[in-house]
Amino acid sequence: MRERECEFATITKELSAAREQLLEREEEISELKAERNNTRLLLEHLECLVARHERSLRMTVVKRQASSPGGVSSEVEVLKALKSLFEHHKALDEKVRERLRVSLERVAVLEEELSNANQELFTLREQQAKSRHSSGSTEDGKLLKGTSSEGTQDGDNKDLHPKRLSNGSIDPDSDVNRVIELQETVEKQNSELTSTRTNILELTNKCTELEESLTSTQKDLIKSQEQLVKLQRDLRESVAQKEDQEERIATLEKRYINAQRESTSLHDLNDKLENELASKESQLKASEEKIRVIQEKLELSEQKLQQSLRKAEALPTVEAELAQRMEALNQAEQQHGNAQEKLLSLEQSLTDQTNELQRVFVCCSSSSSSSSSFNVRFSMLAWVGRFDGGLVQPDGYTRLQSNLAEFLQLDALPNANHSFGHADCVPIFVLQMFVFSI
Repeated sequence: MRERECEFATITKELSAAREQLLEREEEISELKAERNNTRLLLEHLECLVARHERSLRMTVVKRQASSPGGVSSEVEVLKALKSLFEHHKALDEKVRERLRVSLERVAVLEEELSNANQELFTLREQQAKSRHSSGSTEDGKLLKGTSSEGTQDGDNKDLHPKRLSNGSIDPDSDVNRVIELQETVEKQNSELTSTRTNILELTNKCTELEESLTSTQKDLIKSQEQLVKLQRDLRESVAQKEDQEERIATLEKRYINAQRESTSLHDLNDKLENELASKESQLKASEEKIRVIQEKLELSEQKLQQSLRKAEALPTVEAELAQRMEALNQAEQQHGNAQEKLLSLEQSLTDQTNELQRVFVCCSSSSSSSSSFNVRFSMLAWVGRFDGGLVQPDGYTRLQSNLAEFLQLDALPNANHSFGHADCVPIFVLQMFVFSI
């Protein structure tokens, strides 16, 4: 019973330990499922970020989510989306660089045009100054012309007095040539004056146009510089964003690889735990079967124990009965000893009587042939009674002795014929006496 109780205690301990291990495995499985859900949510959040950054990628992600049965794209599609986003940002960077290059070229062209315009303005200003200087000189020329006209008038006055020849006559061609020359000089000066005036007007118009173009080019230059600064800032931001995205992509790839490794290891661990769980369940079933068998044995042993307790409760009465039986047995043994002593004495007396009977029957053996058979039978019965003292009772033995005494008295009669006549019935008589004595 103690061994069974110890075995039952060890089995209960093993069962509790197996249940604790089963609970721990279930907690590990739930934690693995939670980590898997977290990775899935992380991938979904990554897809949402990718979709937020680019409309086309958002449309592709929506299409992929609509086409996929679970509504969530796989990790490969996320990596493809990240790759396409990286290519899109690369194309945007190239476009920004191209626009920056074009704007830089335009700025260089505008700077060249500005330098040319400044140079032309400088030359125009020089020409304007020269024209002003020339207009001042024309005024001086007018003054000189007035003086010259006065001089010419004096000359005319002088010419009024025509040049006279050596013979005292006047030269006719000198006045005409002089007038023609003066008219030609006046026409030349007028044409030069008109041309200078037109040039001045053109130069002023061109100067205003150049100033307007200069202001517009300056405005364009300021705008282009601002745009250049903005593009440079955008370029720096795009480069920083690109580097950040590359770092994020690298970290996400590392996390994805680690997640894949962890998922494979977790799958392996899950399979291992499931196998261990199946083995533990089989062991648990076997242990439950053992526990059931042990419980049945325990119930049987308890029943036996109850029976033994009941017997132990009834033990004093049994001991009393046993003592009574022992006393009766002792009395029976004493009676048996007395009976054996009596039997021995009876056997001794029986042997004496049988000897006497044999002697009697030997004497009577010549009387009849039937007496011999009677002797044989009686000797056999005597010997049987001798060796089996339990068949002959004491009362029968006393009756046998009395009958034999009567028979011997009859045999002792003097009449031989009477004795011989009784010899035929002696065996039957003795046999009947022996049987009735038994």
